[in-house]
Formats: sequence, C-alpha cells, structure tokens
Amino acid sequence: METARPLLLDFTSGGAAIPAGWSDRVEHVLVSAADTVWNLPGAGKIPAPVGVLVRPDGYVAWVATDSSDLDSLRAALTTWFGPAS
Repeated sequence: METARPLLLDFTSGGAAIPAGWSDRVEHVLVSAADTVWNLPGAGKIPAPVGVLVRPDGYVAWVATDSSDLDSLRAALTTWFGPAS
C-alpha cells in the first residue's frame, strides 16, 4: 500500500494474472492461503475468496469466491481504474 497503487490480492494456488491492459496500474500480489473458510467478526464464517481488489485508499473494490469470475474483475478494474490500455 506504500506505493498508493491498487492491489489485486490473489489467493489462488496457481496465481491468476491481471487481465491484459491493467498491469501497468495494478499490483498483483500472490498470497499463500491454506484456509478455505474465514471467520470474520460480525459476519461469521464465509468461504475464503480467491481474489480481492483493493483500491489505493484501502477500500475493497471487488471480491471473488470463484476463480472463473474474470468478467466481474474486468468490470471492477474498468470502473475504478479506467479502460484497459
């Protein structure tokens, strides 16, 4: 977060890449996660996400629990960071 750039936190074991056209603006971080269920305060147990897009201000812009959800990732990237270059 020190670079004030958006982060795509990738919890998949294979490391899905950022869709073409946003890698110049979004940092891709592969996160090792063994848990398949997260226990969140106030929300209880939820399925662990496979990807989380975090805006530079720290707010979550997108979450996916299915690694095939690239269409909604592209939509979130376009909404928050402009069209693909």
